[in-house]
Amino acid sequence: MTAPAFTVLLSAYNGAAHIAQQLDSILNQTLPPREIIVRDDGSRDETLSILREYETAGKIRLLAGENVGFLKSFRLLLEAAPEDGYFAFSDQDDLWLPDKLSRAAAFFKKGDPDLPRLYHGAYRDGDAELKPLKEHLPPSPPFDFRRCLTENVLSGFALAGNGALRKRLLSRSWDNIDFHDWLAGALALGVGELYLDPEITAIHRRLTTSVTRDARTKGLRWALSALKQDTNMKKRNLALWDFCGEALPPDRRALLSLFCRFDPAARLKKAFYPARWRYGLPDEIAVRLAMLRGTL
Repeated sequence: MTAPAFTVLLSAYNGAAHIAQQLDSILNQTLPPREIIVRDDGSRDETLSILREYETAGKIRLLAGENVGFLKSFRLLLEAAPEDGYFAFSDQDDLWLPDKLSRAAAFFKKGDPDLPRLYHGAYRDGDAELKPLKEHLPPSPPFDFRRCLTENVLSGFALAGNGALRKRLLSRSWDNIDFHDWLAGALALGVGELYLDPEITAIHRRLTTSVTRDARTKGLRWALSALKQDTNMKKRNLALWDFCGEALPPDRRALLSLFCRFDPAARLKKAFYPARWRYGLPDEIAVRLAMLRGTL
């Protein structure tokens, strides 16, 4: 069987410091991509000049545009990707290990191509010089549809998808979506298939060493906000129904419908649901309080 053809989608913004290293790691894959499409999102440094050199050498297809933010930029990239074959999202300052695409290909060679299918490679955080910080391996228990209704469980730069997923992703507006990786994961977990590869396939560059402290700070800010106003998850779950609600299996459809209702009965069912929503206890308490208040 012919190896799957991948199109890599990279959105760049002021990434001059590391983007060449990332592009080279993509070009040097053991399974080279069919095409690399890079959209420059209005960079103000030397990023665009670097990208034009790769374009002139015939190594990438460059889309240069105004600054619209990462979400709209990735939407434009996805629209520019071929309908056939497979796509893989990429950040501008990571480093892919040589077998990232070949490992994704092994997953896509099997299974139903008409199902929205998503690959997520394990990865390791690195500092600015890519010195190891932390490994991100598949959790236990693994991610499921329930968990994606209260948090973003996947990382965009680790994802690759098939044509059926691309079609589903582009079937509705992203106006009420805040993260493309969340949407891809929710659709795959809801109406398709997700594979969590236990092998590390990329190094994710973190430009701060305070990874744990940063995550805790963000979590605290979210919890405080959720007690005062509607959460981003409330809006995104309502949008998810339009993407796939009617196509969900009955148990998942019933679960998502709870997140599209905010009457007292629905609030209580979510807040006192017999299974965990989040891995960490503080996060678990925060989301259940938000459910009681009707902000999630």
